[in-house]
Amino acid sequence: MVIAIGFEGSANKLGIGIIKDGEVLSNPRHTYITPPGQGPGMGAPLVSTALVARTVAQLWKKPIVAVNHCIGHIEMGRLITGAKNPTVLYVSGGNTQVIAYSQQRYRIFGETIDIAVGNCLDRFARVLKLSNDPSPGHNIEQMAKKGTKFLELPYVVKGMDVSFSGLLSFIEEKAPELIAKREYTPEDLCNKRLQEMMEIMAKERGATLFATDERFCIDNGAMIAQAGWEMFRTGITTKLEDTTCTQRYRTDEVEVTWRK
Repeated sequence: MVIAIGFEGSANKLGIGIIKDGEVLSNPRHTYITPPGQGPGMGAPLVSTALVARTVAQLWKKPIVAVNHCIGHIEMGRLITGAKNPTVLYVSGGNTQVIAYSQQRYRIFGETIDIAVGNCLDRFARVLKLSNDPSPGHNIEQMAKKGTKFLELPYVVKGMDVSFSGLLSFIEEKAPELIAKREYTPEDLCNKRLQEMMEIMAKERGATLFATDERFCIDNGAMIAQAGWEMFRTGITTKLEDTTCTQRYRTDEVEVTWRK
């Protein structure tokens, strides 16, 4: 039996998750709430959380495992949905990537060439002055359920890669005017389409869409614990001096030793 504790502290979240052999025992999460219209991102939490993880490991004389944030999301998704070998659409504040596993790596087959979808949604939420509790994307989704019509937006695909900067600049400029003229409501501009399009695309190809809910798709400690648990059971640990934080640790740089 292996019990793993995961510490998640990126951006504005603090989450502590406990995993026992693939079972989620606990997963509390706290979000720092800024006034509506201000950005939620902060640089210090990840460094502070890593300090806590190092301290706990030394106090209790336990091994520590450094986890790639994206790998945490992927492994949590595989655990919760039961998907064995999924093609992953990873949509977060800092990344938008199409990922699939091959030869001990999570390979990136396409990604954003400018800003990520998550960052785009965060900034759009600021335009509408939505709260970031529990996350801007979640609140946009709830408003989208009340929307009644669509607004066409510019969208760029370049081979397997995508671009969202034009979409964001368009909606940032147009949204206040459209709402002021009562041509569209904020709910209309939030229309929920990503999962719908993914499900349609999957069905057309004889595939199945798997998606997690806000307990596990929003940054949380359990996803770090699950990825750490997977790594530890194949003999991976991290030297204390190597448990630093980096924003340049790409998904495909991680050797995935726990999958065949």
